[in-house]
Amino acid sequence: KTAAVARLGVCTVNTAILEFENAFWDPDADSFGTIPDDSESESDPSIPGKSKPVLFRSLQKACGAPVLAAIFAGRSALAVETQTDDEVVNVAATLLQKCFSE
Repeated sequence: KTAAVARLGVCTVNTAILEFENAFWDPDADSFGTIPDDSESESDPSIPGKSKPVLFRSLQKACGAPVLAAIFAGRSALAVETQTDDEVVNVAATLLQKCFSE
């Protein structure tokens, strides 16, 4: 059972704080998330892992500035641990762009 729990990547969480010039998300939204599909993950090496969700929390109400916290959990958290800060920001930006490009 211990090995099965370890494979889940439970308790591994990494957060990137992103500040923007302007908020482009719904000002009433406290959080939103993305789930890249398997084909995106395989074709875009900047997306960590296959079908791993990333949660974005708006910190705008708390800090008075257009700030998001990108929260990576499980295997995606382990994947971003091997990346530089700039690479993690690029991962988050790529996911946000795909989320809001419609």
